[in-house]
Amino acid sequence: MVFHIQIKPDHQYRVELRKIKEPVLEFNSGQMTMILPKAANQDEAVKKHIAWISKVHGNVLYSLQQAEERTLEKRKQADFRQLVWEYAEAYSHELGVDFYKIKFKKLDEKWASCDTRGNLTVNTLLKKLPDELIEFVIFHEIVHRLEMNHGKNFWKLIKQKYPDHKSIDMELFVYWLMVERIAK
Repeated sequence: MVFHIQIKPDHQYRVELRKIKEPVLEFNSGQMTMILPKAANQDEAVKKHIAWISKVHGNVLYSLQQAEERTLEKRKQADFRQLVWEYAEAYSHELGVDFYKIKFKKLDEKWASCDTRGNLTVNTLLKKLPDELIEFVIFHEIVHRLEMNHGKNFWKLIKQKYPDHKSIDMELFVYWLMVERIAK
């Protein structure tokens, strides 16, 4: 079921009811969607989470503004694949873990993933990002060989190498908004 709600004059959202436990905000193709548990009262949920919604909305507006100032890399696929392999091998050695293969394909919702068998899947759109962001994404996925979920231990490992990981994540979001436009 899909609804539309107006929170403030410039805050309009789609609302979807799904089988989830906690509210989630999604931003795709310029549209913010608030996902609520099926049993939730949408008015109460919006009132309860208004500060969070406004914060996310502000971050999205800021990121869209930042995207205007960035440029995408023009990198050959072969060069991109080599770069990813170099980072994956270096970080697997550094962390004392193995990975088994790397698959490259266009992903709709993330930059990369790592499965429990140690296979990495890397979004081909990542090739348009600066080297340092590619490096961070690959490190993030190799850390999953030690910690599969995004729990305390996972973030502790990330912070050891990237104490500024939150600003890097924000920069990745800026680039996501940019590549999402060209991927459609």
